[in-house]
Order: sequence, then structure tokens, then C-alpha cells
Amino acid sequence: MTDDALTAALAENARLRRRAAELEALFSTARELVRLRDVDEVLRRLVDRAHSLMGTDVTYLSEAEGDGEELRVRYTAGTVTPEFRDLRVPAGVGLASLVVRTRAPVRVPRYTAMSEAPHDSHIDEVVQAEGLVSFLGVPLAVGEEVLGALFACNRSPHEFSPEQVLLLSAFADHAAAVLHSARLLAAASSATARAEDAYRELERHLSASALAMLAEKRAGWLLDVIDGRAPAGDDALATPAEFTGCAVLAVPPRTLVDAVRYTERAVGDGGYVAAWNGRVAIAWTAADVVAETERVRRVVADTLRDPSLAAVALRRELPMAELRAGLDRTARDLDLLPALGVSGATVSSDAFAPYQVLAPMDPAALDGFIAELLGPVLAWDERRGTALVETLGAYFDAGESRGAAADALRIHPNTVQQRLDRIQHLLDGALAEPERRFRVQAAVRLELLRRSVRAAARP
Repeated sequence: MTDDALTAALAENARLRRRAAELEALFSTARELVRLRDVDEVLRRLVDRAHSLMGTDVTYLSEAEGDGEELRVRYTAGTVTPEFRDLRVPAGVGLASLVVRTRAPVRVPRYTAMSEAPHDSHIDEVVQAEGLVSFLGVPLAVGEEVLGALFACNRSPHEFSPEQVLLLSAFADHAAAVLHSARLLAAASSATARAEDAYRELERHLSASALAMLAEKRAGWLLDVIDGRAPAGDDALATPAEFTGCAVLAVPPRTLVDAVRYTERAVGDGGYVAAWNGRVAIAWTAADVVAETERVRRVVADTLRDPSLAAVALRRELPMAELRAGLDRTARDLDLLPALGVSGATVSSDAFAPYQVLAPMDPAALDGFIAELLGPVLAWDERRGTALVETLGAYFDAGESRGAAADALRIHPNTVQQRLDRIQHLLDGALAEPERRFRVQAAVRLELLRRSVRAAARP
């Protein structure tokens, strides 16, 4: 074998080994990309491996967007300018548009001398800033769909060989198929996610409908109990034999429907709720009736943005036959709150027991009743900052014992006597007459009740 023949044989052998290595790298890349489902990750791996295989200065991928006419550089390897990394190529100009339109490889040994495609001044400036001179571009196509173009570039003039064209084209064909599959998977995943969202929304709707139906059944059952009708049996309701108490919440008529719905949610399994006589009635099965009523009242007040909402709660074991009487009592107590100047609070019904038959429901009448009997004493306390009303209340609570009242107030018995003398003088001897003393005692208790309820209602 001659020297020339030996040299040619060695060169061909080297070429074949290089080609085998390139093909192995190409198939290795294809196997790797097949395992990926994220489109961005596919693009990144695609460009990185193409850059490694081609050995050029810069490699980048332009992806077709919208109707496929406009292209945008999606990922690059080897670039140095940020402007190139997000370059947009308008339809009909530049190398990328030429590759997509012809669906064929394009080789440009010197970009400035290119005449195959129209130049764009902005693209030319970006290419010049990056220092790119020679280009090889191949299409990324699957069937009739062109996904974009893959480019290998050098910063010096270069004639790309047919083997380089074949290598980049083969790689682009594999990569385009994987990219196409990744897009299909992403679309399928998105469709699945939308279907799952729709299914969850349907579940929420059905759940809300079921809860609404259950709440309606519970409300109907409660109204049957209140009205004394034998409630129809329903295993889904798990109805109790008796209640731990009841409560009534006063709401404006325009918000009654919403208030009932919000109350049902807040009460949950702790009781039964219904609209009753223009108010919200609760039959409790929870333990702490007063505290739970206040919690629910706050929830409803916050939701309706009405801090003035008031409620009265009765904590007492109530068999079904006694529920109506308990609610009637609680409703009467609720009617008394405006007369006491109380709003925005939950009050225990036990505080009103002695006064239901004494106190008028009209606020002006109640004010007049208290002022008529205690007016001079109230005025004295207000002017001088004394505590004559509290002293009189302690005196009555102590069975009209001055010593016991002094112990309760933690003051000297002589001080109690001096205050009682002052009260007797201000009330023109009312304490000495049994009938007037009874009226004064009722007025004192109502005034102290009003003060305590107002104090409890303050935040």
C-alpha cells in the first residue's frame, strides 16, 4: 500500500470512528430526551447536547410561536450578550424564517454577505454584537408541523460540511420528535388538570348542595319540634332526645336568609338552626351554650358586617316538648335588650329571670321608670362620683343588713349608714314606705342589670 493510500485509509478510519461516536452520542441524546416531559428542560438539554456534538462557538434554538410565522430564541449555548438570548425574528426575515419556510438546511459562511433572506436591522445589530459570522440552520419538523429551527454558529467564516449538515439534521429530527411528544404530554397534562379541576368543582357543588339539603331538613325538623308536631324520623339527622339549651339571634329582616346560612355553618354539628319569627333560632346540643352562642354571634356579625347584632342564650336541659317555652323566654329577653341599651353582645337569659314581668319593652318607658324612682340618686352619683346606687343594691342584696352590705362593699358600716341617710333624703323617705321601697328596689336592680349587661357588651 502506497503512502497516499495509507494516509487516505487512516483518514477514512478516523472519519468512521468520529461518525460512530457522533451517532452514539446522538442516540444517547435521543434516549435521554425521551425520558423528559418538561418542555423547557427538553429545549435546554437539546441545545446543550447539540452544542457539544457540533463543537461550534454558539448553538441556539428558535421556536415557532403563534401561527408559526414568528420565531423566538428560546435557549442558547455559548452566547455572551443578553439581547441574543431572547431575540424575536419577525415573519419573513432572517435565517430562521428562511429555514422554517423552506423546511431545508441553510448554510451561510458569512452572514453579512447573505442574500437568501431579507435582513432586519435589529437582528443584524444583535448578530454583530454577538460576533457571529457563519451559520448552519436546520428545521425542527414533525410531519407537516414546523416547530422551529436549530442553529450552529461560529464567530469566524466557516464552510459547514455535508457531514455537519447531516449530523445537525439527524439530531434535529430526533429532538423535534421528542419536543413534539413533550408538547403533546404537556397539553394532555393540562387537559387532565382542567378535567380534575372541573371534577373537584363538581364535587364541591354536589357537597354544597348536599349540605344545603341537610340543613333544610334539620331546619324543618327543628320547626316541627318548636311547633309541637311529631318530627318525622330521619336517620340522616341523628336527632337528639333533648337539647343543652337554646338561643335567639336578632338580625335585620333583609339579612335573615344570609344570617341563617352563616349561623348553620358556624353551629355545624353542635345544634340545629332555623329562621323563626323573623329571628335566628338555635337549639343547642353543645356543652357551653352561652360561649358557643357568642362565638356564633361574632361570626355572623363579622360576616354581615353588623357589629350591633345581639343574642340571648338559655343554658338549660330542654326536652323537645320544652324547647318552644325556652325559645319564647329567650325571645322575650332579647326584646328587653334595646330597652337596656344593649347591642353587639350575647347575654345569658338567667340574668333576666326576675325582670320579665316588671320591665317594659320600650326603652323610653324603662328610662322613665328608673328616672322617676332613682333620678335624684343617679344625678348625685354623676355629679359627685359617688356610689349610692351600688350601695343601695348591696343593701337590698344583704337583706337590708347594714353590716352585711358593708362587708360586701368592703367599707365601714358607718359609711353605709351615711350613704343610706343620703339616699333616704334624696328620695324623700321612700325607703320607709313598703310600696315605694319595693318599686325602688326593682328600679335599682334594673339599673344595675343594665350597667352589667352594657359592661359585658363592651369589647
